[in-house]
Amino acid sequence: MKDEKYLKLRSLGFYFGDSNLRTGKQSQKNNSSIKGTDDYNSLGSYFFTEEAYTIDYTHGNVQFIELIRSGKTLKTPDDKFNFNLDQCLFIDTETTGLSVTGGTFAFMVGLGWFEENHFKVKQFFLKDPDQEQAMLLELDKLLKENTVLVSYNGITFDIPILKARYRYHRLPGKIGKLEHVDLLKYARMVFRYQFEDRSLKSIEKKVIGLVRSGQEIPGYLAPVFYQNYLKTGEFSEVAGVFYHNKIDVVSLAAILKIINEISCQNQELLSKYETVYFSLGKHYYRLKNNLKAIEHYSSASSDPRITDELKIKIYLALGKIYKQEKNFLMSAELLEKAANLNSSSACIELAKIHEHQLKDLLSAKLFCIKALDILSSYPDSFSKKANIKDIQKRLHRINGKTHNG
Repeated sequence: MKDEKYLKLRSLGFYFGDSNLRTGKQSQKNNSSIKGTDDYNSLGSYFFTEEAYTIDYTHGNVQFIELIRSGKTLKTPDDKFNFNLDQCLFIDTETTGLSVTGGTFAFMVGLGWFEENHFKVKQFFLKDPDQEQAMLLELDKLLKENTVLVSYNGITFDIPILKARYRYHRLPGKIGKLEHVDLLKYARMVFRYQFEDRSLKSIEKKVIGLVRSGQEIPGYLAPVFYQNYLKTGEFSEVAGVFYHNKIDVVSLAAILKIINEISCQNQELLSKYETVYFSLGKHYYRLKNNLKAIEHYSSASSDPRITDELKIKIYLALGKIYKQEKNFLMSAELLEKAANLNSSSACIELAKIHEHQLKDLLSAKLFCIKALDILSSYPDSFSKKANIKDIQKRLHRINGKTHNG
């Protein structure tokens, strides 16, 4: 008897037949087979499918030919990697569970790479779990010393699972020894303040303009469909999983193009999203590159689309940098812009600068009073009480200095 979740999805209109990824056309009936190849190596049999996308293929709004034309050398925003496109192996797995322990294994491994005038996708699939060793051996053959793995959360999920399976079968493998560009890290870095959801499907939809067809199934249900396949032996049970995995792999190449262009300061792309300059400003500040941090924060502050809340964060960040560089007048000028937006934090920082650096006790006193006024409208909390106590202490000290003077 079929799994209840499977039957429920059927009743909701999910289709699991084969479809044409290039056109996004949805099959209206189940296909009983997946076109692929059965092959053998020294460890047994394995199964795989292959598909090639011509260089003029467009994924969402991303043309692959533009990725080629952008130059073979690619960058990441943190300048941690400088690598060539022909080194990249895009990888995504479908597994029997979400744990990296307890016997979880990848029943499907999707790979993609640029080869001559096309993008090639190869999907290994375990028709039987006993084929795992042979599949792992073939996967290792595709890895070279100069391979750069590109994934989405692969550092946390995909690669640890594969490494564990190589260890389990006592097979040597290069999978954990290669450079790894995890695009989730950079999506979070760049789009942290732009989108609440930075999952692969969210970035696909909001950044590269891709909407998956009705063939799509949620990734977390892939193990259910694989279990159904093992019961029935019918490829129609996992056709939707093949589609899901294939799209994941192709999307990695498209998202890499976006991340590379942002890293190369593509102004048109940077200006498309009002919070990206701010995100990069924070990033460069963490790298202690104040010059670039100031440049990006300043660009962010001039965008008319940003909210007052974000403006406050920008002015506070700039004020902090200039204070560290002992440019107290510039720091105060920027902090005043945040204070004018009713930022109590900016008022407190201004009180400190005027008291200690600029020696303007009257201004220090006025900013203390303004900070107390702003805080009075805040709901009661421990931090509010602590801030009020500190400000009152500072105000008392300033008044003492004024009288003594």
